[in-house]
Amino acid sequence: SIVVSLLGTWVSLSKLRIPTITGFPITPSTTGVANVTVNSTVSINCNMTTCNVFFRSQNPGDVNDTMDNAPLPFNLSNDGSVRVNITVAKSANLFQGTGADTGLFQMNATCACAASRCCGNWTNITASSWNSNFIDITTGAKQIIDRLNFTDGSDSVRIEIRIQVPNDELSGTRSSTLTFTATVGE
Repeated sequence: SIVVSLLGTWVSLSKLRIPTITGFPITPSTTGVANVTVNSTVSINCNMTTCNVFFRSQNPGDVNDTMDNAPLPFNLSNDGSVRVNITVAKSANLFQGTGADTGLFQMNATCACAASRCCGNWTNITASSWNSNFIDITTGAKQIIDRLNFTDGSDSVRIEIRIQVPNDELSGTRSSTLTFTATVGE
């Protein structure tokens, strides 16, 4: 009965013009291509414990900065998937006295990770904005970081702030919002 069944199957397949069943493919081989597009993500994050810099009470003529971690500086990290350029701009002058913040409200950028490669290339940054030299913070966006790395452990930068209260500053609470903007750093 098995022989009759196999013979019947062979006859049926022959009449349907299906080639002989061998277990081998009809063509020797075929290829396929898998494509994927990985999107880039531009994202910077300010560590929540260092998103606000509070200098507390100061007197006219006082100078204070975040270099001693009292108060803490801004700490930005690149949480995206590409290197980023970062600009900073202030919302308004911090002080109302003479000078409109020139030399009175300043910042610098300092690598916040142990690896020297973390901060990327600084070719577009003047030497005065790096390490212990402070530059004025302006209302117009100013690029402060060029190609900050995105690799975990190599993707953080400290934004140090320095203030000098003008001698003719009136009493009262002062504030200025700093906006950090990231763009793809190619």
